[in-house]
Amino acid sequence: MDVVFVIDSSGSIGEENFEKVKEVIRKLIKHFSVSASNARIGIVQYATSARVVFTLRRSQKSGFYTLEKRVKNLFYTRGATKTGKGLELAYRMLRRSKRWLDGRMLKHEQVTFIYGCFARQPCCIAETMKMFVIRPFFQ
Repeated sequence: MDVVFVIDSSGSIGEENFEKVKEVIRKLIKHFSVSASNARIGIVQYATSARVVFTLRRSQKSGFYTLEKRVKNLFYTRGATKTGKGLELAYRMLRRSKRWLDGRMLKHEQVTFIYGCFARQPCCIAETMKMFVIRPFFQ
């Protein structure tokens, strides 16, 4: 399973809520077995622009503790709320992802997209999940 967390660090979310989102993500990732043969987790952070914090492939190679440390060390950026940029980057990450194990490409069991937001867009989570959750597909 591939999971990408898209984290809002814009001015509208506020630093306190940003810290809450980081804590929720740290708690959630503890429930995944992060490895080449199990879950891979990616992280995208956005505000005025979007950036990849952790790639799916890197989580496959680095494992849980490196991922957890990276989430813990995320910083609040402020800026405009350009949700579309974060979603687009995450979508591209998921579409381009390939799973490799022992030198061979594996089929995706499932690719899942998770979006966390607070602030002024209370219905954005449901709308985004409808648009961007990618059901099982095979390459």
